[in-house]
Amino acid sequence: MNRPNIASALLGIAIGAAAMFLYQGRDVTLLRYENASLKQENTDLTHERELLSLKLEQSNPKRLIQNIVVDVEPQLPAGVSKVDVTQWVRSQIGFLIGTEVSTLNSQPTMPRDFMNDKIFTVDQTQYKVKVNYTAISETLTIGLTLIPTTTS
Repeated sequence: MNRPNIASALLGIAIGAAAMFLYQGRDVTLLRYENASLKQENTDLTHERELLSLKLEQSNPKRLIQNIVVDVEPQLPAGVSKVDVTQWVRSQIGFLIGTEVSTLNSQPTMPRDFMNDKIFTVDQTQYKVKVNYTAISETLTIGLTLIPTTTS
C-alpha cells in the first residue's frame, strides 16, 4: 500500500471514531436528561400518592367498636335481668370497645373464646354461658344462651 492510501484510511478511521464518540455523547446526554425527567416524575407521583393516602384516611376514618349489645336466647331465665347479663358481658369483653372492627373481623372467634362456657351467677343461681353468634360492626352484638347449672 502506498502512503496516501494509508493516510486516507487512518483519516477515515479517525473521522469515523470522532463521529461515533459525538453520536454516543449525544445519546448519553439524552439518557441523562431522560433519567432526570423520570426521577422528577417519580418524586411527583410519590408526593401525589402521599396526599391521596392522607385524604383517604381523613375521609374514611377507622371504624371502631363503640357498643356491645347482648341478646339472650331463647329468653331470659326467671330472676335474671338483661341489665345484669349486659353488665357481666361488658366485664368479660369490655376491653373490645375502642378496638378497630377490622381487628375483630380478622379474629371473629375472640368474643366466643372469652365467654363460652364461663359461669354467670345471679342470686346464687349459676348459669353456664353458651355463645350462639356474634355480629361484628360498630355495635358488637352477641347472642347467648344461659344454661342453669346449680341452684343453692
